[in-house]
Amino acid sequence: MSAANADPDLARLVAAWPKLSALVKRMILAALDADQVDEVGAIGDER
Repeated sequence: MSAANADPDLARLVAAWPKLSALVKRMILAALDADQVDEVGAIGDER
C-alpha cells in the first residue's frame, strides 16, 4: 500500500518536504513528536 492510499495528507507532506524551510520542518517534527507522546500517555493511562 502506498502512502497516498493510506493518507493523502501524508503523501502531500512527503512530496512537499524538500521545498519546506528548516524552520517549518522542525515545527512539523515537533508537532508529530508531541502527538506521539500524547498517544503513549493515553495508552499508559488505560489501566
